[in-house]
Amino acid sequence: MKIRSRTLFLVIFSLVLIISACNLPFLSGGSDNGGVENNANEPQIIIVEPGETIPGQDTAPEENASPGETGNKKDIDPDPVGVQDGLGSLDSYKFYISFKTHDDKGSINDMTTSIQRSSVDKSSYTETTATIFDPEEDEEVETETTYSYSVDNATCTYDGEEDYELEELSDQDKEMRDVFSSMIDVIPIIEDPVFVGEEMMNGILSNHFTFKLNGIGDTSGSVATLNEGEYWLAVDGQYIVRYSLKLEVRSGAEGTEGAEVSYLESYMDLTDVNVPVSVTLPPECFIVNEDD
Repeated sequence: MKIRSRTLFLVIFSLVLIISACNLPFLSGGSDNGGVENNANEPQIIIVEPGETIPGQDTAPEENASPGETGNKKDIDPDPVGVQDGLGSLDSYKFYISFKTHDDKGSINDMTTSIQRSSVDKSSYTETTATIFDPEEDEEVETETTYSYSVDNATCTYDGEEDYELEELSDQDKEMRDVFSSMIDVIPIIEDPVFVGEEMMNGILSNHFTFKLNGIGDTSGSVATLNEGEYWLAVDGQYIVRYSLKLEVRSGAEGTEGAEVSYLESYMDLTDVNVPVSVTLPPECFIVNEDD
């Protein structure tokens, strides 16, 4: 794994560790919309019943208006709370994160992480797989998988081959680490969201939005041949239930000789909300600890 690829992996992996950290205080904004403060300068999506007048307009929407223009009259907030803040409001959950970047030369930088966490039992299990390949420097695709088990103040990591490492923190050290982790949160990129409708997603009543990224190619002259984003926010809590972004960018229009093509995909999925999770430390962790 080369230095550039390792740096990308470490940055993403650090964010994952923050999200999956156990016993974080998860500071809340304390507002009624799940910790998100409404900004009067930000546009709000307003749903209007057929036959009613949209504020600021003289005519009402048609009966066959597109999604997002009709329905129950209410404000729909498209802004999510931070991932860590949202997950911290739940008793337990399973959360999946995936980041992938490819190009037409065959380069691969992928990372997928699945997290199971119980705030009640103060435990979590995290499995992370990273795949790296640079055709100009590597002979074969490199894939590494790590496993992490956390119960109370103890964390055991396994490298997927033979090494287990157990770390046990004092209450004070754990508290300080939690405070540091709570300073950082993640909100995925979202631009000009369009409300689709209210739907059930993964058993959670959610508001569904779509979006596209703006300004692709403004400085580089690149062309976005794929630009699709969508996400679902829990109606109660404003946390992300599912998020997807797919972006393909070319250095020239299709058919342009020698044009470079890059692909990016980001995906998040939250399931099993408040379903009990049981995590225990593998016995191998204690064997290694005793030998040390």
